[in-house]
Amino acid sequence: MSKTLFLNFQNNQILEGFRKCDEFLLRHNNTLNMLSDERWRENKYMNTEKNISSPTNLIIGRYICNVLSALLIDLSMGVYSNIFVECQNKDGLDSYSKYIFSVLDFVTNINIKYVELSNLVQDTQTISADLMRSRIKRGLYDSFTYEDSILYKIYSIYCSIFENDKISLTEIENLFLSTEDKYESWLLQKILINLGVREGDKQLVEKYLLELEKNNVSKYDYWNSYSFYLLYFSSKESSTNYLSKKLDVDRFLNNVDIDYAESLVFKNYAAILEDDLIKRN
Repeated sequence: MSKTLFLNFQNNQILEGFRKCDEFLLRHNNTLNMLSDERWRENKYMNTEKNISSPTNLIIGRYICNVLSALLIDLSMGVYSNIFVECQNKDGLDSYSKYIFSVLDFVTNINIKYVELSNLVQDTQTISADLMRSRIKRGLYDSFTYEDSILYKIYSIYCSIFENDKISLTEIENLFLSTEDKYESWLLQKILINLGVREGDKQLVEKYLLELEKNNVSKYDYWNSYSFYLLYFSSKESSTNYLSKKLDVDRFLNNVDIDYAESLVFKNYAAILEDDLIKRN
C-alpha cells in the first residue's frame, strides 16, 4: 500500500528534508548515505573532518541525481503516492530541492503538497571548527547563527571558493593579520597559498609559504604546499624531484598508522608521477 513521504525543511538548509528523512535514506542507503546527516561519514567517497580539503561543487549534482533516482524508483514501485513538504514557505526552499520537485512535477503524477509550518522554532547553531569542517567536507554550506567572528568569515571564504565566486586576496590578508589564533592562521595561510598559486601571484605565495613553515603544523602539510608552488611556478619535474627527496615511500607503504597530511601529500605526489611502479604502489 502506497503512502505519503514527509519531508521537513524547517531550517531551510540545503536538501534538508531529504537529509533528515531516515525512512527514505535507509531505503537507498548505498547511494544516499553520503547525504544523511547521521551516516555521511560511512560513505567511502567522503573524507572525514580530520582534514579541511573540500569537494568541488560537482558534488551537488551527485546529491541531486541520487535523490532523484531514489524517488523515481520509489514512485515506479508505488511506495509513495504523495509528498508533503513541510517548510516555512515554498519560495524559501533551497534551489536544489526546488529543482528536484520541479522535475518530479514534470515527469510524474506524484502529488506534492507544501505545508507551511506554524509556531516554527529554528534549530540554529553557532559555528565551531568541528561544525565548519563537516559542512565543508560535505559541500553543504548550511547557515550558522551569524556572528562577527574570524572563523565565520573563513567559512564564508570557503563557501565563495566552492561557488567559484571572486575573492579578494587583500581582504583575506587583512583577516590573517587580525587573528592570533594558530588554527585560524593556518587556514588563512592555506587559502592564500592555494588562491595565490591559481592567480599567479608568486610573491604572495612565497610570503605565506614562509608563514606556513613558521606555523609548523605539519612537515607534510608544508611539503604539500611547497610542491604545489613548484608545480605551478617551476615545473612538474621540479615538484616531483622535491617530493622524492622528502618522502619515504617504503616507510609510508608499510606504516599502519594514518596521518592525513602525509596521505594527502603522497596522493598528490602519485598524481604527478609518470606511470611507473612507485605510482602504482
